[in-house]
Amino acid sequence: MSTIRLHLLREWSGWFGCSLFFLLGTIFLFVWVEDSGRIFPDGSHDWWIFLFLWILQYLPWLLPLCCLLASLFALAFLKKRGEWMAMQSNGISPFGSLLWVGLAGIAISVACGWLSKAELSFGEENRSSKIGSLKMRIGHERLWYFREFDIPTRSGTDVQLFCYGDEGEDLMRIRAESARWEDGVGWTFEKGRFLGFFTGLGLPVPAVDGKSIVWEKSSITDIDGGTLRGSKSPGINRSFDHLSGVGFEDDPFPHALLSEKPRNLGVKELQRVIEDYPQPDARELAPYRLRFAQIGWSGPACLIGLLTGLVLGISRFSSSPPKLAGIALLGSLAFYSIRTLSDSMGEQMILSPELAGSLPYFLCLLGLAFFLGLDRRN
Repeated sequence: MSTIRLHLLREWSGWFGCSLFFLLGTIFLFVWVEDSGRIFPDGSHDWWIFLFLWILQYLPWLLPLCCLLASLFALAFLKKRGEWMAMQSNGISPFGSLLWVGLAGIAISVACGWLSKAELSFGEENRSSKIGSLKMRIGHERLWYFREFDIPTRSGTDVQLFCYGDEGEDLMRIRAESARWEDGVGWTFEKGRFLGFFTGLGLPVPAVDGKSIVWEKSSITDIDGGTLRGSKSPGINRSFDHLSGVGFEDDPFPHALLSEKPRNLGVKELQRVIEDYPQPDARELAPYRLRFAQIGWSGPACLIGLLTGLVLGISRFSSSPPKLAGIALLGSLAFYSIRTLSDSMGEQMILSPELAGSLPYFLCLLGLAFFLGLDRRN
């Protein structure tokens, strides 16, 4: 039995390697013709490192397909050579003989899951560190504008901050040449102007040292004797060189990452956007939640591809390679059609992004169970 298992493992591994080489080669040619700089940056002498990292970024998406193709081709040619029929004639269990293939699939699944969640440095040098026209809306309380924002330093230029009360009234406005965010410190503004408005809490005024905002109780009244509240005119209009301690814990990092496409973000960055964005159910987060769910399915997808290929290869419907190829083609078209539809529904929030990312795989398993039942009846 061990000899048969080793033979099947060698056959499967050979087709797995051929499938991976073919798919990577095809993608390489397309990318090379379109933009070779995406693989080999100009002026780089360590070309093999960039090539290796470029390959790694595609493996989580190619390994499940390679598991499927390897299973289909291996069993198809075993049947064509009559080896599979000889095994069945000698009473050898199909699933027992494929034990080592299954263990290899589990190992690839674990490796694929790790790769999909690994933080690789490929492409970071191509990501723009500065973005323009960053807008941050924090509920109905605050609105930020940056003419330009630098993601690594979390600092922006030409900043405008509008703060509103519970009823939409103006509380304060800050305009500054630059602003910088630091964890544990908050926002620090440089060279700007502060406008404070009369509110029920009083009048917001920058402290003398520029390190906090204090609320002064105002005794100024209008002509009817009431306290000036909700006035359109600022109660204070003061320039400053340095202002901090405004008390707003508005981390710009999740907002800045939304300027990047989901596929350009790593797992930790996606998780940061999803968890730290002020509005967790915002429509803007749907593509990022969908991408995060798809990454989580990269590892299990290898096992699903392996199982699908083995079941199709063993079934009676695939008695010859042409029939097997036809079934595989129809199944692949159905799977990717369902995935495209579910991705669209997830991005439009018709389905929750997490459900949309999982739906194609659940339907694949359901279709596989139906196929098995149909095969047994015949």
